[in-house]
Amino acid sequence: MLNSLLLVLLFACGEKASTADSASENTENSDEADDTSTDEEDEVALTSPVVFDGDAWCFTVGGSTGGDQWAFEFSFSDPQGIETVSRLQTDAITVKAASGVATSSQTPACSWDTGICTTYVFTDQVGQNCASADSVIIEYQIVDDDGNLSNTLSFNGRHEETEDTGQ
Repeated sequence: MLNSLLLVLLFACGEKASTADSASENTENSDEADDTSTDEEDEVALTSPVVFDGDAWCFTVGGSTGGDQWAFEFSFSDPQGIETVSRLQTDAITVKAASGVATSSQTPACSWDTGICTTYVFTDQVGQNCASADSVIIEYQIVDDDGNLSNTLSFNGRHEETEDTGQ
């Protein structure tokens, strides 16, 4: 009976040691898994579209379409190919008051030929008039067909007396 008790204890101790060994192996494996997930995050970042060279200006238009308008324009690229960015970018433009509160979102049209997204809208659609243009915060962010988000380009708007093409 004493021998069988010793055998049970021996097996129990042996299992704990192997459990501890496997736990340390699991820790090593989970560290490797963490490294892999970091690489996957880096890979996602490398496939995300990029927005740059943004501009937004408020100006007065005369004639039959008279009134104050906002013009929004920015350039974009995508390492997977410019065609992976939809031509219409729903709510890619966020307009914020000086306080940081969003007053509207705008949908620009993006050209695969030029790599530029633009839209022109009247001030009542933006919720900000030309008098406050310099304190308005504009944010641009697009998404590609795979759901990868671009960087966010943020800057203040500006006021022009008459239409400026931003070029």
